Amino acid sequence: MVEVYEQTADEIEQHKRELVFKAQQTHNAAAPPIAYKDAELYRMEFRLSRTIKKYIEAVEIWGYPIDAAFETDMTKEFWSLTAGPNQIQFPPAINGRTHAQAVNHSYAMERQRLAAQLVREGTNRMRELKMKMKAKPLSSNSTIIQGDQYINNGIAGAIGPSSVGTINIQQQWTAIQNEVDLNALTSELEQLRKHFQQSASSSSDYQKLALLSEAEEHAKKHDGSKAMEVLSKVGKGALDVAKDIGTEIAAKVIAKSMGLEP
Repeated sequence: MVEVYEQTADEIEQHKRELVFKAQQTHNAAAPPIAYKDAELYRMEFRLSRTIKKYIEAVEIWGYPIDAAFETDMTKEFWSLTAGPNQIQFPPAINGRTHAQAVNHSYAMERQRLAAQLVREGTNRMRELKMKMKAKPLSSNSTIIQGDQYINNGIAGAIGPSSVGTINIQQQWTAIQNEVDLNALTSELEQLRKHFQQSASSSSDYQKLALLSEAEEHAKKHDGSKAMEVLSKVGKGALDVAKDIGTEIAAKVIAKSMGLEP
């Protein structure tokens, strides 16, 4: 937490100054209290989301086994990070005004919602990591397809009904790499992952989340073939969702990884 505080202190303070300055320029008495409220909520979300991310990164780096008891302990830890006052300490010139009292009431409710959101996101990321750590290492560079069944011996794919064949991911990636903006793919994979997070409830759902998260990291590092390799395992359902929500680049890469037309 100390590391995150030191890394974010200047940016958070600068953001607060900008919000308050803009509010003061409106010459509206109600604007400055709202600016202080927005600055506090920004500070909480920015700092705690990074702290939770650091916790999860540490778990992955050190390879801690994630069982039910560990998940419960981490969730409690996430909640403890959200602890803090439900009122803003306004400057003397603002404190005591009617506007300030109303804003404090709003802040308390918004802060509780934000705390629940941060803990939920942290818990989901922990479950994604759990599924990722449980995933078996790749054992080959291709997938054998028989009929309509996907037999995943490393990299998933699809040739079509009543057919047998293999898919070489490197060849598939080479075929479309000039058409794929990896920065855009990273953004779309994040969008797709967040869409799945909203309704994830089964081990299968969390496995998809883990795969999407892993593919997102590869895309962020501009390793397109590794991103495609991981996406080949997410399944036809994920492809359908990617198309439905308009993440066209992600859908194109997923489809190609399965041997389907984008």
